[in-house]
Parts: sequence; structure tokens; C-alpha cells
Amino acid sequence: AAAILALGKSLNRAMKSGNTVAAKALWEEAEITDNMQLFKLMLPHLTFFLDVAKRCSFMSEELKDLNSLNDEELETLKHMA
Repeated sequence: AAAILALGKSLNRAMKSGNTVAAKALWEEAEITDNMQLFKLMLPHLTFFLDVAKRCSFMSEELKDLNSLNDEELETLKHMA
């Protein structure tokens, strides 16, 4: 759990600062692309990404509860991230 929190915070910082190289490196190193469970656990810590998704109207009111997202919604968010 601590590793997921640290990874989420590091990835969040990289996204927020616009450091796409670091964000991509963290993403690939953690092998998030093929691991939906890891993405689901890490998603609450990606506050910058979630804020952007909400501002772009992708995150509707019913999607704000991250625990209620279905696999298709999680997959879409993962591809956006």
C-alpha cells in the first residue's frame, strides 16, 4: 500500500509539473498499462489528472465516486492518463 501511495504521488507530481518524460518512465516502470488493479489503487492519488478530467467534463457527477467505476470507465481513464 505504501508503494502504491508513493508511486501515485510521484506520478501526480510529474504530471502536474508537465514532466512527461518522468511520468511516462514511472508509468512504464510500474507496468500500469496492463495492470488494471494497480491503476485502480493508484487512481485516487492522481489528483492532478482527476482534476483535469473533471474540468474537461469527462468526470460526470456519477463518476466522481472512484469506487463505483466499472471496468470500461477505468479503462478509459487509464488510456487518458
